[in-house]
Amino acid sequence: MRNDAVDFVARLLKRRPELRDDVAARLGGAAALEGTDAGDIRALETIVSEQRPVFFAGQDATGQSLIDLADASIRGDEARYLKEELERRQAVVTPLLNRIGRIDVEGMTGAPFVGTGWIIDDGVVVTNRHVAEVIARRSAAGYSFRMGAAGLPVSLSFATGHLKSEVMPGVAIPIASVLYIEPDQSAVDIAFLKLSVQSSVGTLSPLPIRLASIGESTPLCVLGYPAKASPRIIPDQALMQDLFRDVYDVKRVAPGFVARQAPELITHDCATLGGNSGSAVVVMETGEVAGLHFAGIYLRETRQCRHTCCVTIARGAAGRGRRSSRPGIYRRHCRVRRLARQQLPSQSR
Repeated sequence: MRNDAVDFVARLLKRRPELRDDVAARLGGAAALEGTDAGDIRALETIVSEQRPVFFAGQDATGQSLIDLADASIRGDEARYLKEELERRQAVVTPLLNRIGRIDVEGMTGAPFVGTGWIIDDGVVVTNRHVAEVIARRSAAGYSFRMGAAGLPVSLSFATGHLKSEVMPGVAIPIASVLYIEPDQSAVDIAFLKLSVQSSVGTLSPLPIRLASIGESTPLCVLGYPAKASPRIIPDQALMQDLFRDVYDVKRVAPGFVARQAPELITHDCATLGGNSGSAVVVMETGEVAGLHFAGIYLRETRQCRHTCCVTIARGAAGRGRRSSRPGIYRRHCRVRRLARQQLPSQSR
């Protein structure tokens, strides 16, 4: 955890060198910035946490989506920058919010929802494998919903509301079936759900997918539904309560930056919690989805599936009903652009 916090501070100072003297003073001197023992871990944790705000998604008097920039904990210089950047990009980001939804569940003991999802194709929601596996399982015929507490299949819906304060409720569409769940042995944590055919489905157009590469320190925001974490997951409960205003299970916008990239993985440093599984990770400048959030560790970078995986798997799964064979994955951007306009043929691994 210390090394990840040190890496965060190094990236912070690379972007904002004017903060070097302040950070050095808080870590116990300039030498701490150069050595492997970068000061007290609590000082590092404070520097990390104060730089990443979390905002409520909301509505105006007419029910149009907005980002509440006032009700948030803004403590660090970079947090202020991210707030200003998000304010500049509101016209780009807010139109995406009504296509982000909770995966709500009835008939199962525990939480009222299992994660976040978003519209990636006509009538198709993308989420995480580990989210889908809570409510569905593989069978010889494809996939089936798990049985609930009463011995009946659980009832699922994709709900775009659940705001801190709602002028009008969001759309709630039943989930009809599971299209595809990535096998457990794969590192790609992704699944696709098919919505019931309703008139409201046609109002939810797919989110735009980022096809071009993105650079390190590109401003991002995570759109999803963070859920309250236990002390075992987040030891500093006071910090969590401050950053998230002690309000959970509602739609949030969490800005941050790209941290690093690997062939099928992008890490970011936005503030997220467990309910964010399946969230859209959006490039603030363009409003394009760069990836699918799937994991995070306290005060460490969080992870997302690379954008190419999302678009290629989705286009192949959407249109093949309940078949469980995995669509082909192509990483070359020219191939992704072509495949975004047509369905993928099934391919073996």
